[in-house]
Amino acid sequence: MLGKLLSIGRNITPRCLMPLGHKAADIMVEMAVRRKHRRALPQILDYYEGRSVTEEQREVLDYLRKHGFNLFPYARLHTKKASDVQVFLDENVVLSYVMLDGKRLYYPADLTRAAIQEGFHGEQLLSQHPESPHRYLTDDFNVQADDIVVDCGAAEGNFALDVVDKVKKVYLFEPAERWQKPLNATFAPWKDKVVIVRKFLSDETNESNVSLDDYFAGNSEVPTMIKMDIEGYEARALQSAQRLLRAERGIRKAVVCTYHRQDDEQYLGAFLRECGFQTRTSKGFMLFVYDDDVKPPYLRRGIIRAMKG
Repeated sequence: MLGKLLSIGRNITPRCLMPLGHKAADIMVEMAVRRKHRRALPQILDYYEGRSVTEEQREVLDYLRKHGFNLFPYARLHTKKASDVQVFLDENVVLSYVMLDGKRLYYPADLTRAAIQEGFHGEQLLSQHPESPHRYLTDDFNVQADDIVVDCGAAEGNFALDVVDKVKKVYLFEPAERWQKPLNATFAPWKDKVVIVRKFLSDETNESNVSLDDYFAGNSEVPTMIKMDIEGYEARALQSAQRLLRAERGIRKAVVCTYHRQDDEQYLGAFLRECGFQTRTSKGFMLFVYDDDVKPPYLRRGIIRAMKG
């Protein structure tokens, strides 16, 4: 779980600490995250005390009382330990990697072995567990051979690596400097079908930002599927893709994170339906207490899956 939070937690760490370097900053992030957990847990339990809850909600509350705070509050997801993740070193590129379905997933050189284990455990083993509320794809919502996939917020690229052999092409949007070398190493075997775009997705286009509509304007390749996990900027980025979302020949599948902001499930769902999609949320709940407007009822759906036709 901590690996998932490190990519989020920098937002709640004082900016003046960042020059200390990634390792020191990650320690400060971990401390800040744990403080948030200690404060949030009694607030959540107090809010639901004496209230009428569903069986689905009761399962989460029972987990919290027994195990404490967790982004993924389900015991069945926690059957594997981060320490069990095997980490290897590629001396040719001087980067560490883990194996994902027989393919190498590389990590930045500044990450420790433990941090890589935590990262893969959180981003893959927990968040993409078959019963996870954060799982992107399901048996009846999946990629197809003719899909051109846009991965918004690629980070280490686990989603793109999972689908790269199954689709026509993948566009990765990841602006962070620390991920550029690992991403290039990971996708070197597929350089003919993977494009790495080093820009922030936004509703404007300039030197460091780009809107999806602007990026694909005039491009002969029109994306058919979008995955979006960009730490609370999903609404802004989706607005930048209205032409692609509304077009008859455009995006026909979208999987979008909804847990970063309090009202994203309602807002993003309504927006996608307005663009002609049928939507449904993932099962279960996530606990996210790192945004500024966090308030009851606390339990949030992790993902919206949307499809046309």
